[in-house]
Parts: sequence; C-alpha cells; structure tokens
Amino acid sequence: MEIIFILIVFLILVVLNDYKVRFSKENNTRTIYNMETFQMSLSWLIPIIGILGYILVYSNIIKGNELKEIIIKVSDVLVIGGFVGFLSNISQSFGIFKKELEDIVFSEKFLVNRNDIKSIWKQVSKAMFQQKFPDISEELFSIVQKQYISEEEYSYYRNYRIITDVKWADENKKIVLVKDYVVFELVFEKEGDVDVTFKTWINGVKELQKGVDYFCHYKCKVDNIEKEPETKEEYKDDGNLYLVKNTVKVNNLNKRQVHQVCIERERKYLFDLDYDLSFRAKYIVKDMTITLNLPDDLKATFICRGTPNDFIKVKKEENTIEYMYKGLILQRQGYIFALHRK
Repeated sequence: MEIIFILIVFLILVVLNDYKVRFSKENNTRTIYNMETFQMSLSWLIPIIGILGYILVYSNIIKGNELKEIIIKVSDVLVIGGFVGFLSNISQSFGIFKKELEDIVFSEKFLVNRNDIKSIWKQVSKAMFQQKFPDISEELFSIVQKQYISEEEYSYYRNYRIITDVKWADENKKIVLVKDYVVFELVFEKEGDVDVTFKTWINGVKELQKGVDYFCHYKCKVDNIEKEPETKEEYKDDGNLYLVKNTVKVNNLNKRQVHQVCIERERKYLFDLDYDLSFRAKYIVKDMTITLNLPDDLKATFICRGTPNDFIKVKKEENTIEYMYKGLILQRQGYIFALHRK
C-alpha cells in the first residue's frame, strides 16, 4: 500500500514537471536542456531520489533496521522538501504571490534599510531615462542627483511670501527706494545648520555717496527672535558695482522642525541702471506668493525664471501686481520683474 502511494506521488510530480517544462519551452526560444532548466528540474529530481529510498527500504533490498531508519528519514526530507520547493517554483513561474512579494521588496520600510539604495535608485532612474533619452540619460541622472536631491541639502523653504514696495527717493525720479518684506517657513529634515543668505547687487555707484545715494539695509528674525547677520561687502568693475551678502545661520537641534523666518531688506539705488527685481532660489521652495507695489509712473513685466509651471496671476491693478506659484521651485529657478517708466 505504501509503495502504491509513493508511486502515485511520483507520477503526479512527473506530470507537473512535464507541464512546467512545456510551459517554459513555449515562453522561451532557448533550449530547455541548460543550467536553468536543470535547476528547475531539481524540484522533482530531489523527491525522486527520496522515493527511490522508500523503494529500497520497503522492498527489503536494504538490510539492517538502523540503516532503514536513516534512509526513511532522509527520504522524508527529500520528498517533503522537494515537493514544497516544486510548489514554490511553480508559483514563481505562474506569478503566484507576485504582488505580495513586490509589496514587500518595494515597500518604504524595506528600502530604507537597504545599503544599496543609491544603486537601486540609479538603476531605476537610468532605465526610465533610457526609454526616452538613451543618449543623454547619464547626464540627466547626474543633474538630478547633484543639483536637486543632493545629500548635502536637508532643508527647504515653504509658503514663501514676498511683498515689495517701490518708491521714488528723489524729486528728479532717478533714485528708487525698494523695500522687501519676506516671510517663509524653513523646514529641516534633520539636525544641522542652514545659512539663510540674501545677496544684493547695485550698479553705477562709483560717483555716488554710500549711505546717501545708495545703500542696503537688512534685518532678520528667526522664530520672532532678531538675529545679527554676517555682512560681507565688496566692489567690482573698477568700483562701479557694489555687492553685499547678508547671512544668518539657523541652527536646528531636532530631527525634524519648522522655523519661521522674517526678513526686511531696504535698498536705494539708481533706477536706470537697476530696473529689474528678481528672485533665484538657493534652496527648494514649496509654494510662493509675490506682491509688487509701484508708483503711478512705473509699470512692470513679469517673467518666469525656469520654473516647471507658470506663475498664476492673482491681481494686476494700476499700482499693484500679485502672482502665486503652487508647487516646487527648484534651485536657480524663480522670477523677474522688469520695471519700465510709463
């Protein structure tokens, strides 16, 4: 009776294996007699060896009770293990449990703990780029990796609000006074320091008196506490170009935290030599709103500066222009207001 049961199991394995081999042959033009098909065949060769062990024991070919017990136990392992392995192999061939495996392998929890996550991301990105741009895929990947998701960056600006007031500073309307009011959230993703920097360029200062005809004043508050900026000044173009950089260092002691930053900047300069108001992002900016207030005899042309989408015009009246941007503004992107006399 036991031998009959063993033979039935053997025949079932042979039939299933034959079906599997035919399935592989129909879906693959290569010969089935190779290392891959040999590995597939192990799932039925192993239980066959176990079945032969049963036959040797129960047909009394093997003598000695101790030896028989050893062969039976080994055969049990081979038959049961081989049968389970065969079912696993079949499930892989027909896609059984495919979704469950993908959910595990591609889950965030699993990927975060992998040491080769950069290599995985690079291969996936490369495959995506090569489908559309095979000749420049490597360059695209390099730009994305170094410029937009650099490991050195761990903060970004959120809800960036700018209000700029422009007024004439003299009766002849040659010099303007520009005040910027900036409020945003500085979002940290980990502990560390971030430099909040504002740069200002003023042209045509060689024959002007600093502090009277031209200047740049700067104030900054972080979480409603006034911070003293580090100010660096220099002159270029034979003393005709004045550059000033104001930097406030914000220290974050927690793993993830949001700081409120408020900045006031006041500039005075010759209008005909500096007739544009611009913004270029140093860090990624999430959502922005801009308001520009002008005197009666000035108008402005708004220009997007490389952003993926257009800014949305919210308001355009005689003296006030307002735009907003929903989404991400990446490094070196922003906007320009070109000012004109009416």
